[in-house]
Amino acid sequence: MTEDGSPESDFTQSEPQDGGAGNGCPGLSQDANSDRTAPAEEDAEVVLSFPVEGRSGPHWHLTRAKLREYQECYPSLDVLAEARKALQWIRDNPARRKTARGMPRFLTNWLNRALERPRGREPPRRKLDIVAVIEQAKREGRV
Repeated sequence: MTEDGSPESDFTQSEPQDGGAGNGCPGLSQDANSDRTAPAEEDAEVVLSFPVEGRSGPHWHLTRAKLREYQECYPSLDVLAEARKALQWIRDNPARRKTARGMPRFLTNWLNRALERPRGREPPRRKLDIVAVIEQAKREGRV
């Protein structure tokens, strides 16, 4: 028994030896975590609200902190524009809505596919008339 009357346990919680730096998040040091007990108000600000299925509520909120996390992972993308496209897709496809728990994975997959899409429009290609090319080459003495 402990001083407060609660039973002793074989399992005790202790602070991680690395001060929290081993939390799996690259770029976060002990200093970044030590003086933060709760997320800042601006980090918790809702940027976009996605309709979802399930018991967790009618919406999943993309916060400024999560948006920043995506922007760090996808620096070559306009992450906010892609998130807006994903939101519109979910609005247009209500039968394929995700659960709140599945939304981070859905957005990650959306952003990965956006990286693979070609950028901008390619100039239209002219159809090659092989006969005309050969005739032109003959006139110029190249054949």
